[in-house]
Amino acid sequence: MMITLKLALGMVVEFFLWWSSELWGMVPKCIRSLLEWKPHILAICFRDDEMIFLYWRGNKCRELGRIDPSTARHDAKSQMERLGLLRLMRRGLIAVRIGSKTALRKVLDLPSMPPKDLHRALSIQIDRQTPFKPEDAYFDYRIIGSDRHTKRITLELTVVPTPIVDDALEKVSALGLCPAMVDVCDDPQAGRPTINLLTSRQERYVNSRSLCLNGTLALAFLALIVLCVQVPLNTWRIEAEDLSDRVSAARIHAEEAIGLRSRIEGLYEEITFFEKARSESPSVLLVLNELTRIIPDHSWITKLQMNNGGLKVSGYSAEASELAGIIEKSPMFSHPRFVSPVRHDPRTNKERFEISLTAVLGEAR
Repeated sequence: MMITLKLALGMVVEFFLWWSSELWGMVPKCIRSLLEWKPHILAICFRDDEMIFLYWRGNKCRELGRIDPSTARHDAKSQMERLGLLRLMRRGLIAVRIGSKTALRKVLDLPSMPPKDLHRALSIQIDRQTPFKPEDAYFDYRIIGSDRHTKRITLELTVVPTPIVDDALEKVSALGLCPAMVDVCDDPQAGRPTINLLTSRQERYVNSRSLCLNGTLALAFLALIVLCVQVPLNTWRIEAEDLSDRVSAARIHAEEAIGLRSRIEGLYEEITFFEKARSESPSVLLVLNELTRIIPDHSWITKLQMNNGGLKVSGYSAEASELAGIIEKSPMFSHPRFVSPVRHDPRTNKERFEISLTAVLGEAR
């Protein structure tokens, strides 16, 4: 969807550019020259071992002064400041004008094409039309005629060897200036610059820069795709880890709950066991009350042990042999028997006995 929208937008932009250029071409040349905005130009011309400074404002030109290139840099800067060049440099473009004796001019007839494609075509044919290779020369062109019926144009190709242009640029750069144009003309005041030899290098730089930019954009696009894939994966991984942690925590809580439930069940079983044992075993008070009721006055109990309904009674009696029969008659006790032989105690003058019996709770009730 986005790619289709971008293609449609690009086609609309190209259409309006073509349409505006066609409308502009229909305007008469005299009116077009009046409507065109012409920037101010500070031109530096090399002539007879001196640099001539000209200032173009529209189509009007005035000479500002002359400086010897061999002058020391600080002296040249002081002269430029005295001539007011430093102030004018901020207002317009800086152009370098080289003499035509160092340039090669050739008239060519080529098919009509956009300026960008025309520069590329000339860059390819420069070694065929001139004795220079594209990397060994600066070049630019000026259209001197066109035929709309045959769709062909006539242009004047200007080529200057690289060392000559580089030498002029180096001299200008030594003064702290950064030129944007390089023109070829013998007469310094012949007119505004019509060509720019730096365009050929700028075009080459722009092409390489475009390739680098396209490569950078392609890498950025791939990085964006990887990022678009990686971000959801990381999100899912984080969610999965979080869910795993939650499951682990829930499992731990569940195990703790199971353990707690097991402990509760164990405690409940113990409580139930003791409750059942207590309910099934007779009360100590009931046992003591029954023994007190049935034991004769000449007998007394010194020790009573109870264990799961079983009783063991120890004490003294004047007639210990009768106790087993007396206890057996009680509905609360059964199976009385002497655990040890009856012995006479000289200290109390009584018989010592030890009887085991079983308490019957149901019958007591």
